[in-house]
Formats: sequence, structure tokens, C-alpha cells
Amino acid sequence: MHQLLDKIKIVQVVAPTVAGTSDVTGATIDMQGYSGVIFVGRFGTAAANNFVQIEQGEQANMSDAATLASSKLASGTSDENVAEEIFQPQDRYIRPIFKRGTSSTLDICYAILFGSRVEPRSSDLSGTIVTKSLTAPAEGTP
Repeated sequence: MHQLLDKIKIVQVVAPTVAGTSDVTGATIDMQGYSGVIFVGRFGTAAANNFVQIEQGEQANMSDAATLASSKLASGTSDENVAEEIFQPQDRYIRPIFKRGTSSTLDICYAILFGSRVEPRSSDLSGTIVTKSLTAPAEGTP
């Protein structure tokens, strides 16, 4: 049995933003070698007209990007957090677009890639997030 961190890759795709109504385009994720991705983000303000949608394309620069059908996910009027999973995208590259209809910050967004044919290297996480995985830890000083 392995811990989850041994089986996934975590990438920050959006940094915190100032309040505004403009779209925030996330970094492009290369899905080669992975079967799925979960985008997890947080709007600073809950509003029905704040939403995320997902684009995919075959070009690394996303010049051929197209919105995925049914990928629009509104944050709602009481929730700021959104999480959207794309399993087996048809194109190699994928990214989230955060649409801010109401003036809002975008706190952060991560992409969690999973289903790798080869376990991700620990270097896949460097510069993005510090991680630690414990197995059957004893109680005591952290």
C-alpha cells in the first residue's frame, strides 16, 4: 500500500489575484502519462455568476484551445470553493479558466494529476508545494 502523494502530481496553476471581474486563465497542464486531473480553486466571493470552465488542446501554447462541453461549474451563492475532475481528456493539454462575473479575488488553484503509468518523481512537486507523507506515525512532538 502506498500513500496518495506517491501516486499524484500537484501543480499550482493560478496564484492569488486581486479583486476584479476579468477572467483568470490557469497554467496549461501537460496530461501526457496521466489519465485524469482535478482542478481545485477558491473564489474570494461566492456568487452564482463566478464559475470555472475547462479548455483542452493539442498545442502546448493552447492556440487550438476549445472549451469542454458541460465543464461550466458555478461557485454558487454560498460556496467559494470549486473542484472539477476531468478523466481521460481527449487532447494532451488542459487548463482551467476562472470567470469572475462578480468582483472577486481568486485565492489559488491547484491541479492534481492522477492515474500515472509511472509514479511521479518527487521533483515533480518542487517549486509548487512542500509535501510530507507519514506512515503509521506515533503521537508526539510534531
